[in-house]
Amino acid sequence: MVLLLIYILIPPFFVQVIYKHSILHSLIMVVSLTLICAYIVKYGLRVDSNILVITAYYVCFIVSTRKNSGLVHDAFSNGVFIVLLCLLLNNFIDHKAEALIFIKKIRNITCVLFVVNCLLTIAMPSGIPVMSRPGAPGFLYGNMNSTIKYIFPGLCCSLILDSQNKKVSAYTVTYFLGMAFLIFHVYFMATTFVGIAVILIWTLFYKKLNKNPKLLFSIILLTVFLFEILICCGSGNKFSSMLTSLFGKDVTFSGRAHLWDNIIRAITQHPMLGHGLQSTDFVHSMVGNRAGSHNYYLDVLFQRGIIGLLLFLSLVFAIWKYIPWKKPLAEIEYILLGVCSAYLVMFLMEPYNNYEKFFIPIFFVLLELLYPKKKILVNILSSKQD
Repeated sequence: MVLLLIYILIPPFFVQVIYKHSILHSLIMVVSLTLICAYIVKYGLRVDSNILVITAYYVCFIVSTRKNSGLVHDAFSNGVFIVLLCLLLNNFIDHKAEALIFIKKIRNITCVLFVVNCLLTIAMPSGIPVMSRPGAPGFLYGNMNSTIKYIFPGLCCSLILDSQNKKVSAYTVTYFLGMAFLIFHVYFMATTFVGIAVILIWTLFYKKLNKNPKLLFSIILLTVFLFEILICCGSGNKFSSMLTSLFGKDVTFSGRAHLWDNIIRAITQHPMLGHGLQSTDFVHSMVGNRAGSHNYYLDVLFQRGIIGLLLFLSLVFAIWKYIPWKKPLAEIEYILLGVCSAYLVMFLMEPYNNYEKFFIPIFFVLLELLYPKKKILVNILSSKQD
C-alpha cells in the first residue's frame, strides 16, 4: 500500500529528480496502477452513478484535448488514474479495516514529508535552489502556495482518525502548528490561511455547526457563487478593494484579476468543450500564467468548457441535495464536508487543475457516504460477499 501511495503523495521536488530517470518514474506509475487494479479485482468492481459522472468529467477532458490537439496522453493517464482511485475508495468504504490502514498511511506519509518541508524552510530560508526563483523560495512542494494542496489530504485523514479515537492526535496538532508557522513566519499565503481557518473553525465548533449542516453548506455555496460572479468575473469595485486590503493584497488580487480577464476571453473561443489540456507555453500565451488563471472554476471552463463545469458542479450539488435539513451528519461525513467546503473556497484564488488527484476522490467519498447507494454493478470481478 505504501508503494501505491508514493505515486500519489510524492512531492514535486522528488518528481523532478525522478523525471531525470524516466524509467524509474514510469516504473513507479506502473506499480501504483497495478496495485490499484489488484485491490479492485480483490474486492470487486463497484460502479454507480457517481463514478459515471466522474468518468464523464474526464471523458469530456480527453475529448476536448484530442479535439484541440493537446496533451492527449497526459489527459488520458490523469483521467484513468483518478477514476481508478475512486473505484478503489468505493471498495474501501465497505471494508473498514483496509480503509483505516489506507487512511493512516496517507496521514503518516504526508505528515513526515510535511515536517521535513518545514525543517527545510528553517535550514534553507532562500529555498531549495532547483525549486526556487528570485523572491519566490521553493521547498519540497514547490512554491509556498503549493504546500496546502499536498497537505490537505493528510490533514483530512488525520481528522477522520481523530474522530474515531475521540481525541486530537499529535499528527493533527503538527499539521495546524506547521501551517501556522509557514503562514505567519515564512510567507503569508492568504488562500491557505482561509482554507486552514475554515477547517479549524469547522473542527472547533463541531457541535454547533453540525446542527444544520445543509444550511451551513448552502451559505458557503452562495458565498462562493457571489465571489465568483462579482469579483472573479467582474471588474474592480469597492467590495474587492475592501477584501484585498483586508489580506494585504493589491486591488488585482496580486495580478489574478488580469489572469481572470484573459481566461474569460479565451473561454469564449471554445465555450462548450474548452481547449483541453495544453502545454504550459500555450496556457501562458492565452492566460498570462503557466499555471492557469489561479481560479479552478475558470480553469475548468478553459479546459473542459460549460459541459465540464456542469459535470463538476453536479457532484457539488449532489452533495448539497443529500445533506439532510436540520439533522446532524455522522462525524466522518461532517469532516469531509468541511474539507470539501474549504476546497470550494480555495478554488477561487489558486490553480487546482493539476491537483485533482487530491480532492476529486474526497468529493466522491463524501457523496458515496451521503448517497443512498444504488449500485449498477456490484462485485462483478469477485464473488466475495461481505
